Amino acid sequence: MKIAFFLKTVFIFQLALVLAQNVEAQETSTLPLESFTLFDDLAGQGNGVQGNNQDLFDGSIFMESNLGVFATPLYLRERESQAQPQLEVRADLNFDLSGIESVTGATLEFTAYTLNNVSDFTVGRIVDGGTEFERKLADAINVTSTFGAPRAVANYSIDVTAIVNTWTSDPASNLGFRIQLNEDINDGVGFFEGTATEINDGSFGSLPIPEDYLPMQLVLEGVEGVGGFDLGDVDMNGVVDFFDIQPFIDVLSNKMFQDEADINGDGTVDFFDIQPFIDILSAG
Repeated sequence: MKIAFFLKTVFIFQLALVLAQNVEAQETSTLPLESFTLFDDLAGQGNGVQGNNQDLFDGSIFMESNLGVFATPLYLRERESQAQPQLEVRADLNFDLSGIESVTGATLEFTAYTLNNVSDFTVGRIVDGGTEFERKLADAINVTSTFGAPRAVANYSIDVTAIVNTWTSDPASNLGFRIQLNEDINDGVGFFEGTATEINDGSFGSLPIPEDYLPMQLVLEGVEGVGGFDLGDVDMNGVVDFFDIQPFIDVLSNKMFQDEADINGDGTVDFFDIQPFIDILSAG
């Protein structure tokens, strides 16, 4: 009883703050990166061999280098020169969209850092399910980098609404995103996938990651659920309104599970569902 009262007090307080600030909230959901896979065209000749600098990115290696380390396992690489062998590393990114029927907007957000200077890259929807280095893409988006200097950091927000709606209308087609550097640019890009702790500062040392960094994530707007339920309609009367507050608190405080209350779609009903639920209520 005390837990339920506490949750209701916190919930109402948060809702009051949202309404008092006149926030034009939308029904949103932020999905974390479910998994990623790197594909190396060198077939095992990476890992810092022959000066190709893979060790500057791969957080699972942490090799000694006079340039320090970039502590993240999620990165891209492109190099081809007479003195060193070709090195290409591409990444496939996967997000769990189960339980989502459609969205009005979707953005792929992340913070990235560069090895050298300019690192334009491409994001696309995988349409070939093979596991080889070369995979076919659809709806490819060319992203012009804004780094401006070696070891620089930049935030990105890429509109992938068309791609996500293709996947929600045909879930079996969701083979993930592929992200890759444009060929022959001799550069590398690292991404914060959630476990990175430091980045190279370009002067034989390391610095903490920026406080405002964005992990690789998919931000969805206007989310509509599937399976015969609507997100937020916890009392299941066909509308999302203030009458859903107490049922939501009951599910939360009793550690139960209900599809309508799992607003962020992570398979549990917990404190992380409170703000998304408030957003739905505020949006009307």
